[in-house]
Amino acid sequence: QTNEPFGKRVKLADIIVLSSTIDATVSESIETTLRAAFHTHHISLVAFPPLAYAVFRDAFPHEKQYLVIDASGEATDIALIEEGLLASVISVPSGTRALLHPTKTAARTSAPGKGVRVTRSSDIVIADDGARAKWVTMMIEALKGLSNEHALPRSVFLLADDAARDYVKTALDDEAFRSLWLSSDPISIVPILPAQFSSYVRVEGGATGDPYLMMLALYHGKRIDRFVA
Repeated sequence: QTNEPFGKRVKLADIIVLSSTIDATVSESIETTLRAAFHTHHISLVAFPPLAYAVFRDAFPHEKQYLVIDASGEATDIALIEEGLLASVISVPSGTRALLHPTKTAARTSAPGKGVRVTRSSDIVIADDGARAKWVTMMIEALKGLSNEHALPRSVFLLADDAARDYVKTALDDEAFRSLWLSSDPISIVPILPAQFSSYVRVEGGATGDPYLMMLALYHGKRIDRFVA
């Protein structure tokens, strides 16, 4: 591995090509909305896994082997960083929307063995039986496919909304996942919080830090010279 390939010769090179797509009508709708709200013509779209990789590479320079798990509303993305490089990205078509259900009424807990149990956390009802089991199964299958070609690292960076973060972390710590690492020891799951970027991004006024927006700001900061005349 080298970060300075100029003037050197090799006989074999591994090349990783990652691609992402978005429907043209969705892209156009996003750009139209942003131009109306911010009066800017400098709009670029980027997939989140390579954005997260670019930010984490700078924020955690000593980490070379890890997974980034981004649990969003509709899907859960898993990015594998191997030897400091983004090696693979897979997506599970199930996210926190299936796990967390907002409600304004008190949650009820059914009797054991008689349907799904739910618990109340503020205004969020967490379905912790059927929905969780389905999500865990899909995640295990995705990670198994990843482990066929790569050794799974024991460090995991978790991205999720505030309401879902603790629940997803607990789900990932399920014993069913540990067999993928051929060990009964728990893996290291690090939730990504605003504080981890506070030394790079300043939040002003009464605003609270948001990891996703802070990461977007850091990614844009690395590329801002492309937009300066």
